[in-house]
Formats: sequence, structure tokens, C-alpha cells
Amino acid sequence: LFGFDNLDLAIANIGFCDAIVTVEDNIPPSIAGMPSSESYTVVSGTCGAVATWTEPTASDNSINDDCTTGLTLTSDYASGDTFPLGETTVTYTATDGSGNETTATFTVTVTDNEAPAVTGSITASDLEGCSASDAPAAATSVAGLGALAGDLQIADACSADGLLTVTSSDASDGNTCPEVITRTYTITDEGGNFVDITHTITVDDNTAPVIVAPDDITIEACTAEASTVTAANSGFAYSETSVTLNAGDVNTFLGLQGASVTEACDYTVTYVDSQADTCPVLVTRTYTITDACDNTTNDTQTITVGDATAPVIVAPDDITIEACTA
Repeated sequence: LFGFDNLDLAIANIGFCDAIVTVEDNIPPSIAGMPSSESYTVVSGTCGAVATWTEPTASDNSINDDCTTGLTLTSDYASGDTFPLGETTVTYTATDGSGNETTATFTVTVTDNEAPAVTGSITASDLEGCSASDAPAAATSVAGLGALAGDLQIADACSADGLLTVTSSDASDGNTCPEVITRTYTITDEGGNFVDITHTITVDDNTAPVIVAPDDITIEACTAEASTVTAANSGFAYSETSVTLNAGDVNTFLGLQGASVTEACDYTVTYVDSQADTCPVLVTRTYTITDACDNTTNDTQTITVGDATAPVIVAPDDITIEACTA
């Protein structure tokens, strides 16, 4: 090429270089055949469900066989495992020999379709009272229900007692003396399943009211009638026909010396007079109290009407008569 004379020079101008070629696998593996998300219901008597699926597979598309040698596929759950109530995410991870990873997930949802189990019942209650408002406050928890009289037992496979919701509603039969209240308790678990329990509460007023008549009094008069025994001197005018006191009259009655009423419910008060004897006339005033359930009691007051004041007479002035004899 250069001629013989220039050979040494040509050789002197030839050099050598080293080249480093690096081969890397940056392509992650792939996962095929991932299961789709599935829903299950709890197995009867337990609080979980067994989920099964076909295992997916992992592959790697690296051109270097050395990179696919370490290919693995792992998961935090396996087909046939028992899953708890609610949603669980199952994750598969494929890892190749170069450390590249791919993840894929699906969801297993376990639903509780079983209502709480109830055995026994709440004993019906008979209460002394005036109306439904006298019924006791409703229980608000399973523990509160268990404290009521009876043999009630409540259990749920998935929800602990403290996680069961207890609500209630009352319905009255609309009657009085007695009034029957049907209290319906609803126990709901975390899955929204519920069961109803009823408690019958009977409210009645069987206690007679108590009335105490005013203290006995004495009235200065000649006869006992409406013009002598009056509101001013006895609280109420004389009447041999029963008189029902209105609200204001009841307050007047309670303001009389010695008078009182003991009754928790609504009531009415009446009075009626009768008389006997003369000088003095003895008036027997009978007060009667009747409650809303027709329980009744009476008490009497004696009003003595008499003329205890001696009459006064004044003789004419002294006179002198002219005569021999009287």
C-alpha cells in the first residue's frame, strides 16, 4: 500500500482500542391469567369464606436466558385460603433474575348475609303509671337487652356484641287503663343483617288517689244553706248536689287548712253536702277524688253551723205611775 520503504512508518501509525459492551435487562416480567375480583358469602356458623382460583403464570421476554433463570411469582394469599369479612386485596409479584418486578392485584370480597341469632325472649312488663311516658327507657346495647327480665340470648357469627347496633320503636294500642305498648328492638350486625325482638309493656294506674278534707270548722249562723255556708267562710258554698271543682277551685281546696291530694295521674275532685240536727246544724261535706283510671277515695269535713251568741234585750226606761196599788 505504501511501498516497501514506508513500511516501518505505516506500522508505526497503527494503534489498538478496547471497547466495553454492557448488556442490561430493564424489561419487567409479565403476569398472565390473573383472576378477576370475586365476591363470597360467609360460611354458615363462621365468619369467613374459602376463595379458590386458578393460579396465574409469570413470563419474561428478555433476550438473555441468564436473566430469566431467576424468574419467580409470589403472592400474599393462595387459592383455597379462608378470607375474613370485608374486602381483601390479593397481590401477585413477578420478579426476574435482574430484579425487575411486576405486580397485579384482584379483590376478594366476603359478605355476611346471616342475621344475628336470637333465642329466648324478654318477659312482658306490668308497670304502675299514667301513660306510655312512664315506660322505662329503651335499651341501647346488647348488654342492656341482656339485663332485661327474661332469657334473651343474642349472638352473631361475625360481629361482637359491642359492634351490634340496637335501635327501638314504640307503638301504643291507644287505650288507657291499661295502655299496652309494643316495643320493637332491631339488632343489626356489621353486614346490615338484622332481627327484630318485641317487648310488651303494660302501663296501668291501680293505685287509689288520696284526699284529705280540710279541717273541721264552725260557722256562726242560724241555718245551713248557700247564704250562710259560703265560699268566704268554708271555701265553697253549701250544695246538696255534687259539685265538680275546676282547676282554680282545686287550688282553692288545696289552700284550705289541712287539705291535701296525693295522686300522680290526672284527677278530679267533687264535693257534696248533707246536714243533720239543729242547734247546731251539723253539715257533712264529702270530698271525693277520682283519678283517670276511676280509682276513687273520699274524705269528710264537718262544718258546725250554730247560734252560740246569746241574745241581748234592753228593757224600757223606768217609769213612775200614780196609783194606790200596783
